[in-house]
Amino acid sequence: MRKLVKFIIITAPAIILILIAVEIYLRFTVTYIKPAGSTFELLPESIYIQTPIGKRLRPNTKIITKNNQYSQDDIIISINSLGFRNPEIPLNKAKNEYRILISGDSMTFQQDLNDEETWVRLTQNYLNSTPRGTIFHTINAGIGDIGTKEEIDNLEMTVNQVQPDLVILGWYLNDSRPPWGFSQEMEYRGFLRRYSVLADVIYRQLVLKKWLTKKGLIRTGWGSGVKKYNWKTDRQEFLKFTDYAGLDWGVAWKNESWNTIRNEFKRLKALSQKYQFKVLIVAFPVIYQIHAEFVEDAPQRKLEDISKDYQFYYMDLLPILRKEETKQHLFFDYVHLNEIGSKIVADYLSQNLQNIISQL
Repeated sequence: MRKLVKFIIITAPAIILILIAVEIYLRFTVTYIKPAGSTFELLPESIYIQTPIGKRLRPNTKIITKNNQYSQDDIIISINSLGFRNPEIPLNKAKNEYRILISGDSMTFQQDLNDEETWVRLTQNYLNSTPRGTIFHTINAGIGDIGTKEEIDNLEMTVNQVQPDLVILGWYLNDSRPPWGFSQEMEYRGFLRRYSVLADVIYRQLVLKKWLTKKGLIRTGWGSGVKKYNWKTDRQEFLKFTDYAGLDWGVAWKNESWNTIRNEFKRLKALSQKYQFKVLIVAFPVIYQIHAEFVEDAPQRKLEDISKDYQFYYMDLLPILRKEETKQHLFFDYVHLNEIGSKIVADYLSQNLQNIISQL
């Protein structure tokens, strides 16, 4: 017993020092989220909440993503009272004000960039750089990992307060699928996970990953198809790849996907008529469409046809991104734009918006 006590007395301080060292190391290297203004506390709750209409951003929240996984910088995200990543929106709209509400998923939300670097905010700056007597406000209503149904649900709930003149729907290939959020990440964290990055990393690697696998919610397995198929030079191989990625972006090549999109666009049309706003559908591609040596844009062409049926404006980003990607890298990963890609999209969008805005 004396030997055991002696061993514990000697080793316990060493173990504590090692754990402290690991904690310090992780705080400088691992991506984690903390409330703005807090020194040690990690974000006690997710920035996402579940509501009767589905997944939304937690209103009146300001967070800092430390050591962003791509830039290694700290990213500040502020959520206003409506649950938008946007400054507060005045209740009364000025006579010379033109509001553009931009709905979408993570491609619109852009959690890996600061607000001033997002294509939503850059578009506003570009539009206001040309004097025309009108003040343009773009409103970022993007929410990570949701689909068209949830986007229109959120629009329906906030449209009366926002009073948009134009609604832009940032559409992505997996938008007919439901969100992939999971309740464990929306629960209140215990003491250890609130104050220790190490404890949170262990939780994610052991507990959360096991739970996700059991529920069948890990969908990144399709990433192995990048090497499995000769998608870059062979169209038939590309189509096999889309089938392999059917739980994510590949669903846009399945016929059942389009019944959902058409039904949700019908709701969007009804809202546009009721609240008198125009609609622009902006289609985001997956990077494999951009890097392929041929153009495989069947989903974009189908989306354009449906948009025309409902008399929506339509813009396909695939051509401009295929052109610009040959000059410089525009993406963090297989779909999310980096700061250069955001500038390209904002510039292209603002130029095309001139035709819509000219009808004021």
